[in-house]
Amino acid sequence: MLRSAITDSYLKKAKAYILTVGENAVELAATLVVMIIVERSLGQEGLGLYSYLLSLFLIAGYFSEFGIPGYLEREVALNFQDTEAQSTIFKNAYTTTIRLGILCAILFIISAFNNAANVNKAVALIMIGLAILFRNLNSLKLAYLQGLGRHADTANLKFKKRLSFLVVIFILLFLGVSAHYLALSFLFSELYLLLAIRKTSIPTRPKALLRRSHDIPPVYKKGYEHLFIDDAMDILLYLDFLILGLFVTNQELGIYAQASILARFFLLIPLSIKPILRQRYCSLAADKAYSKAASSIRRTSFTLFSFHALLALFITLHFPDILQLIFRARGEEIIGYWIFVAVLPGLLFFSAMIAIEPIYEALDQVRTLKRLVMGVSALNLCLNIYLIPFTGYYGAAAATMISMFTYFLFFGTTFPKILRLRKSSFFSAGVGIYLIHVFLHRLNTGFIIDVFLIPITCFLLFWFIGFFDVYEEPIEPSINDKTLFKGGIQNGEC
Repeated sequence: MLRSAITDSYLKKAKAYILTVGENAVELAATLVVMIIVERSLGQEGLGLYSYLLSLFLIAGYFSEFGIPGYLEREVALNFQDTEAQSTIFKNAYTTTIRLGILCAILFIISAFNNAANVNKAVALIMIGLAILFRNLNSLKLAYLQGLGRHADTANLKFKKRLSFLVVIFILLFLGVSAHYLALSFLFSELYLLLAIRKTSIPTRPKALLRRSHDIPPVYKKGYEHLFIDDAMDILLYLDFLILGLFVTNQELGIYAQASILARFFLLIPLSIKPILRQRYCSLAADKAYSKAASSIRRTSFTLFSFHALLALFITLHFPDILQLIFRARGEEIIGYWIFVAVLPGLLFFSAMIAIEPIYEALDQVRTLKRLVMGVSALNLCLNIYLIPFTGYYGAAAATMISMFTYFLFFGTTFPKILRLRKSSFFSAGVGIYLIHVFLHRLNTGFIIDVFLIPITCFLLFWFIGFFDVYEEPIEPSINDKTLFKGGIQNGEC
């Protein structure tokens, strides 16, 4: 009995943790773990090919959803007392989603036939196309559950999907299949989730394709309003893999992926706390707590920047050892180092902003956020297309860095004065971090001493330039800030 009670307690805590830290962070962590396992099993060439297939699956899947799951979740939540309206909304969204999914699958199948000479590639494309069809249906049904408030069921289903994904990956790697056939993990995990969802009493619409389409166009329009808002920047960070894979060999892409995996670890904490901050900012918006909102934004962004500065120094000063610990590097450590260093400046600034992104929702500036994300995404695409053919993976790294830094520069420019961050402090701290790196690199004191030396030097630097003053500054709203949340969220829920 005691053991059973302890087990139940741990399971409840695990479910609560999954619900709190955010699905994006758990998804990113699982993806990074799989990429590390793939590299250790199939080498850099296998990692490069898997990275390309993964980016193709995630990006094509995201855009083929067209923002409809986000629209469905919000509408179902808003009509929580009207089951008939919920059913109608789901029917229209389901019909639209299945048509988009089938269209996407057909395009992948056509592409597979065009690559029929390469059987492995053709099979991988077919599996990805089918996986996207099932993925979109699963995303829609999970959004429906979220809208109904069944968060525990949703988290449980997503956990099962990730577990099945990991199991399939391990089985495929144990069997020694080609990297192309790792796309089976996408398909099988989505099929497993599709079967698991059937037990949640979600209505199915097998005749969705036969329905008249006069109610469908509004769904496209509403779905588009949610596109480039939630999770867009997280997904589009895989764009460099996709474009780079068109111009370089799989081994070169694998070298880039190794450095990129280290860079993506900087996003784990921001994505983990993002849902918590969304709830907090919406509650503060409802209470019109101007000073508390401003204080929370400043503390969060400055704390994240400080922590990631320490992490960046540890990685750059001991990059070869860290790379060898995680991967089976074969003498390309110097290439990976320069790729990582090229991405790092933008990554430091970007990771401090992405966590506080929900403040846009609290301020009722979702369209402003959408324009920012669309602009940065377009810039990233253009830079990748322009730079990669000439400079390879260094061009991809530069494109990612510039895009992230642009996001940082324009982030919050439309906020009321009380909420605007003092970005000059970030620039000063960034220059200081570079000087600390040069200083410690010349000392070459070793990892053990750096464990103590890096935090001490960073603390002294930040204290000297006044970086920590943000924790002491009194924050008082001006008269103009009294309308801070006017027209925004009124009930504390985004």
